[in-house]
Amino acid sequence: MKNTQPTLTQQLNSGAVAPSDLFAKAYAEKLQYVIDFGEISLMLPDGMLSEVVEVPRYTHMPLMPAHVAGLCNLRGNLIPVFDLYRYLSLPSPGKSEYIVALGEHEDRVGVLTKTMPRPVDPSNYQLVQQVPNLPANLERYTSEIFQKDNEILIAYQHDAFFASLRR
Repeated sequence: MKNTQPTLTQQLNSGAVAPSDLFAKAYAEKLQYVIDFGEISLMLPDGMLSEVVEVPRYTHMPLMPAHVAGLCNLRGNLIPVFDLYRYLSLPSPGKSEYIVALGEHEDRVGVLTKTMPRPVDPSNYQLVQQVPNLPANLERYTSEIFQKDNEILIAYQHDAFFASLRR
C-alpha cells in the first residue's frame, strides 16, 4: 500500500510547508529522499547533491540503448538522461513529469520520473535480505533493502549503478 501523505509537490504548492522548513525537518528527523519507480523506491545517497526540474527539452541520441533517453542541457552542462522504467523492465507510468539530476560535474546524471522525490524514514521499514522479483540489473548494485507492506526501499551503490548505465 502506498503512502497517502501529500506529495512534496502538493505540500510546496499549497504553501503548507516552505522548502527551507521541509529540508530542516528532513535533516532533524534523519529522513532520506527516495525516487519512486512503481513499487520500487531508490534511496538517494546521503549527502548527494540532487536537483529536481520539470522535464526540460532533451535530445534523443541515435543508436543508444532504449534506457538512454538522451542528453539534457541543464544550465549549460550536458547530462545523460536515463529512463529507469525501461532499464529495470518496470511498467511505465506514462509521460515523465520531472528529471532528477543526481551528482555533480562530470558524474551528474538525470533520471526521468513521474513524481517528485519524497522523504521517508527508513527506521519505519524492516531490513530484509532478499526481495522476490527485484530486477537483476539493480540487484547486483543493492546494498540494503527495506520493506513496509508492499513498498520496497533500495539503498544502492549509486556510482557503480550509473556507470553501468553509461556503457
